[in-house]
Amino acid sequence: MGILANSLSLISLPAIPSVSIFQAFVMETLLSFLLMFVILNVATSMQEKNLMTGVVVGSTIALEALFAGPITGASMNPARSFGPALVSGHLQYVWIYLTAPVLAAILACPICRLIKGKECCPIIEQDSWSLTNF
Repeated sequence: MGILANSLSLISLPAIPSVSIFQAFVMETLLSFLLMFVILNVATSMQEKNLMTGVVVGSTIALEALFAGPITGASMNPARSFGPALVSGHLQYVWIYLTAPVLAAILACPICRLIKGKECCPIIEQDSWSLTNF
């Protein structure tokens, strides 16, 4: 057990929110929405498809982690929270970190499409889709 205990100390444990559960859920949803919205905008804009794409996305993650990290942990990624929660056995708040990013990603695409039009989140036509496209 000593080796396992030492290994667990190296794992980033899931955050225990320092705010109410509702506030943590809303904050994680907003953080994930903002990240996904930025990713969609730089990934679908022809002008930004260069070296600066990584800087923009990385800066968004860094700023979100800097400001929201102490409050909720700023997960923004279900896998980043689920793995450590599962290994450590701290599953009480993991539902926040699993549902908020998924909800945010689902909301980001139609809102990006509403703002940018058909340039954002292109929809694949069913008639043109086939395995021969690869």
